[in-house]
Amino acid sequence: MAPNLKTPQDIRNYQEVFATRSSRGKAVLVTCIKGWNCKGINQQKVKAYGLEDVIELEQPNSADALFKSLEDAYERGDAWLGYLWGPTEIAYELDLIPLEELPFSKVCWATDQKCAYANADVMTVVNPSLITEAPEIVQFLRKWHLDAEIQIAGESHNKQMGESFEETAVWFLRTQEAVWTQWVPARWPIE
Repeated sequence: MAPNLKTPQDIRNYQEVFATRSSRGKAVLVTCIKGWNCKGINQQKVKAYGLEDVIELEQPNSADALFKSLEDAYERGDAWLGYLWGPTEIAYELDLIPLEELPFSKVCWATDQKCAYANADVMTVVNPSLITEAPEIVQFLRKWHLDAEIQIAGESHNKQMGESFEETAVWFLRTQEAVWTQWVPARWPIE
């Protein structure tokens, strides 16, 4: 449908592929969820790439609505243009192609945002007293690392089995021992 679509600028050549009846010929970009900051960022990106006359943003009410728009388009064999964060199960399940942008830089982000989003850091924060009161917990948290594949596997299991988060946690402990035992101190004190 859009064989040479590689960068945001290329959308201009495939505008009709992503247009809908209600978009007046413009390509529809399904942007982030209402209430999230990224809508303004995506509007700025459209402006920075000179695509205001080409792209219309559509903002879903929830993550479920965003994912449903993607799943529905995929099932119909339609093209879909949108904002998606990761890791998400749907991004791993479907054959999605990210558009190429310049790498994130603070200078770019402070000016026109005509570059990729920054990777978000996940930080673990503890009360300083925990360092002396429970050093084994601090050691565990320093080693803990949940990579995308493991997260997606857990989400997929949870969804397929219709389990609670607690049941999925037990599944994780039973099936991913090689992973989590690397995080746990060899001799965890038991009181």
